[in-house]
Amino acid sequence: MAVKPMLFTGEMVRSISARRKGMTRRVITKANSRIGEGGDWDKLDWDGKAVYNEKAPPDFSPPFIKHLAPLPFVDESFPNKAGQHTYSHLYVPYNWADDMQVFRVYPRWEPGDILWVKETWARSDRGVLYRADDDRRGVRWKSPRFMPQGASRIRLDVTAVRPERVQDITEEDAQAEGVALGGSPTYVKAFAQLWDSINAKRGHGWEANDWVWVLKFGVAYILGESDDNGVLSEVELRRQMEMGKGWTQSIESVNDAYEGATLQHDHDIRVLKALPNPYPSTGQRADDIEGFRKRILAALKGQADG
Repeated sequence: MAVKPMLFTGEMVRSISARRKGMTRRVITKANSRIGEGGDWDKLDWDGKAVYNEKAPPDFSPPFIKHLAPLPFVDESFPNKAGQHTYSHLYVPYNWADDMQVFRVYPRWEPGDILWVKETWARSDRGVLYRADDDRRGVRWKSPRFMPQGASRIRLDVTAVRPERVQDITEEDAQAEGVALGGSPTYVKAFAQLWDSINAKRGHGWEANDWVWVLKFGVAYILGESDDNGVLSEVELRRQMEMGKGWTQSIESVNDAYEGATLQHDHDIRVLKALPNPYPSTGQRADDIEGFRKRILAALKGQADG
């Protein structure tokens, strides 16, 4: 399990908050992928244009036999232990003109990872503001690229990752991307418009039909929300402190809320472990919150084992 950032537009943040968005697609790049050991990303052949010239037998004309590289592909022929045909990697021709190799390309995400959402934000005397909620004037909004983990309010739990051509998206998946129909006749067309608005200027528009990583996720938590038992998350404790409530009062309120809490899923522990320490200051306060975190984890772990 790893904890990684992911940037979303304001529209998509609102869709996540409303539980309308449970998937996202990201163009496959060197930054979000890895290839087999010893491989060089720049030697991957994506367009099927590379040619390997095999020396022909004597007296054969022409003297070389040309082998055109295949396009990247997925292999669904080998089912997993449950009999399902799942796949999380992509086969891409590698250094084809020299030796006709094919390498696997893997995503840098995997099921079980926790994503912390980066969005447009600002600091104020009341704590952190989020433009997706309130696009007020006079606020010096900051790019989501510069959002630190401690200011993020949303955590997502990755449940599946697979490669796909962006135009292969189904109507069901397009709706799960959180798009609104607007004036579009289908969710796929609405998604294509959204895709172009974000990616066309980077050379990855809908018509390019790039390979993408498809991530399916659930909402682990959103700051300010509580679970079905009324249990506050540690980030809610941070929010209470930013709003001016006392340290002791916040500690006691959350401590009381966790008494008798029931562990609903195994991933609850992973989510808690993924929470950043929201108090970067040194001294007794930082020591107290770390001890508090350990007590919560120990209590939940005990319930899970019991």
